[in-house]
Amino acid sequence: MFKNMQTKRSLGGHSSYGGRSGNKEDGYGIKVRASILLLFVLLCRTVVCQTLTPPEIQTILRTNPPSAGDETQRENAILDLDEYLKDDSARTDPDIIALYENMMGFVESEINQSVPTGARLWSTYNHGFIVKTSDTVFAFDLVDAYDGWSYRIPDAVLEQIQVLFVSHRHDDHLDPNVISSIVGFGGDVIAPSEEDFGTIGLSPNEEVTVAGLHVKAYDGFHGVPLRIYKVTTPEGVTIMHTGDNWSSETLPDGETVDILLLNAWVNESGTASAIVGMRNCITKLTPLVTIPGHIQELRHDYDPLSTATRVPFEWPLAVDDVSVPGQVSVQVWGEHYDFAVEPIDADGDGLRDEDETRDLDPGTEGVQNPFDPEDPDSTGDDGDPNPDGVPDGLNDWDGDGVNNRTEFAFGYNPTDAESVPALPLTSALGTLAIAALLAGTGLAVAARGRHAKRRQQ
Repeated sequence: MFKNMQTKRSLGGHSSYGGRSGNKEDGYGIKVRASILLLFVLLCRTVVCQTLTPPEIQTILRTNPPSAGDETQRENAILDLDEYLKDDSARTDPDIIALYENMMGFVESEINQSVPTGARLWSTYNHGFIVKTSDTVFAFDLVDAYDGWSYRIPDAVLEQIQVLFVSHRHDDHLDPNVISSIVGFGGDVIAPSEEDFGTIGLSPNEEVTVAGLHVKAYDGFHGVPLRIYKVTTPEGVTIMHTGDNWSSETLPDGETVDILLLNAWVNESGTASAIVGMRNCITKLTPLVTIPGHIQELRHDYDPLSTATRVPFEWPLAVDDVSVPGQVSVQVWGEHYDFAVEPIDADGDGLRDEDETRDLDPGTEGVQNPFDPEDPDSTGDDGDPNPDGVPDGLNDWDGDGVNNRTEFAFGYNPTDAESVPALPLTSALGTLAIAALLAGTGLAVAARGRHAKRRQQ
């Protein structure tokens, strides 16, 4: 049906996309005008201060992911989400609950994707993270959701977690159901040695190797036994999870890490703002990437005048307004960051390598995929297996009117025209966002090399 990706094609000479003519040129003019229209509408939205709806927030976040997306669009969408979450009615808002469930649903679909190098890190509720490397899946402080919501992390995710790290016993970091499921599937739970809910208890400065991960535990400051975990993967990537450690002063001295999973509520024990506390922690540990957690934890009230307030997204978003080491990646539930997974888009055609190599028709023998991760122009439109001078991401293989890059971005199949009807095109913003994608806006963003490279030893 398609060219088998296991056979290397030698097309040659398609490193540029000049020489378009006829309908192709007209099509590009239409696409450029669509992009201009989108920018105009977004500007109008900004002027009238219209807040995005939760479905629109989801659309923007999914088309502009943390590792490769338009930072301005991401920040605006996250700040709009923040406005919903600052209102305590968000705890029962069906649109917010649906957004959480939808975003967490992407974790289930993505966790089966391969991670050939480095690490992929999903943000979950509160200070929870799931990490996948080429060898291991592990997690930190994983809980199902806000306790007023019915969502449960599916077994399809929990059964893959080989090690769960729990920083301390507070119930926004410890979920008995999650622990029971992971242990039942044969995984280990690492916890403070003073507690009895782990299969492995660690004291301060104790080290252990489990599932190929080298782990060192440090004492944290929180009023209850708390462990800060530094995990080193077999590939040498170092990840530190701080739990609810209250101060940069109590972070381990003399350590540097690649990835810092930082408590955004680190207000220097109430003596400084959380923004200053986060900056102090990042400066002390000099991570290549910081992913803040403990953001908009709905068990806490929102009262910005109180040191006990829940942390809004706007605070971690402000951390890198001044110079701090590395990159700060602020993520919403279910979003992931790809660390040192380069190249994601080796040929710069707007399609991720993993999408250009996975089987798009499992019902047919062999690997069915018309795209080539080493050739930016390996296909045309409407099932044409020949190059046409257009990047594969901008082509429409199945002829349904939506380009290949957009279909992959929304989790649909660009080789199956029947997979598109559920695409969220009902709102004006959704329609225009798709128009921008069709125009190729941000096409090469995934190939800009914004993924941090692991520190060279």
